Amino acid sequence: MTSLVKKVLIIDDDESLREVLQATLEFEGFSVRLAGHGQEALELLTSLPTEEFPDCMLLDLMMPIMDGNRFLEELKKQPQQGLGKIPVVVYSGYGEYVEQPQVFSRVQKPVAVADLIAALNLAVLSSSNK
Repeated sequence: MTSLVKKVLIIDDDESLREVLQATLEFEGFSVRLAGHGQEALELLTSLPTEEFPDCMLLDLMMPIMDGNRFLEELKKQPQQGLGKIPVVVYSGYGEYVEQPQVFSRVQKPVAVADLIAALNLAVLSSSNK
């Protein structure tokens, strides 16, 4: 049976923003996991069983250690079935991102909460249709 809870992984180096997003999304019914940069997110994702994969990811681009573009590249190389198919909503105020098949949409910082939630809900819906 498929879970009705929408699971999202937030990948952003701004701790206070992660916490605000977590509280907001949990209030909206999401189950939230957090990572402070791309490497931390990869380590988390590769440690999860398939049934615990997030339905979508919210990804900042400008981060230390591993930025968002590098994360997208590394995600494609992961052997776990389905990791590269998790839709990604790029959430950034800077820079360009490398076009990747898993990038579902992009929202520009700052973004209205309603617009962010709508983008994540559409990404989750696209994930459940695959």
